[in-house]
Amino acid sequence: MNKIFMFLALLVLTGSLNAFIGEGESNVFTITVTPVDESVLPPDTQNTCLREAFPNPFRSGEDTRMNISVQAGETATLTIYNLKGQVVSSQTLSPGIHQIVWNGRDRGNDPCGSGIFLANLKSPSHASTTKLVLLK
Repeated sequence: MNKIFMFLALLVLTGSLNAFIGEGESNVFTITVTPVDESVLPPDTQNTCLREAFPNPFRSGEDTRMNISVQAGETATLTIYNLKGQVVSSQTLSPGIHQIVWNGRDRGNDPCGSGIFLANLKSPSHASTTKLVLLK
């Protein structure tokens, strides 16, 4: 790849590039610019989604955050499970954009042990899961 780039750079510097591609015309490709009307793009709240947690992994005593969008007209449930399938934390989310903070504690506010946890988001139109790693 570097050899091709160096060859083309040499042709440009010597002024021979037009002769190389046939007097400035090329049938290989055409570049067409199409403007995008941003008003037709859906806003974030048109789709329910769970984005990756950050920071991840995170340490005990610190927090991890998850950005979640819930589609208008729906409610969603975010549930955090340990690898045994036990519910560690759960909450219902209304339509809109949310930043959920999890501090690595269970429903009784006791600290969870180190390990892998699964954050599961469910709504009528969506289901997804992301992995959370808690370190001591």
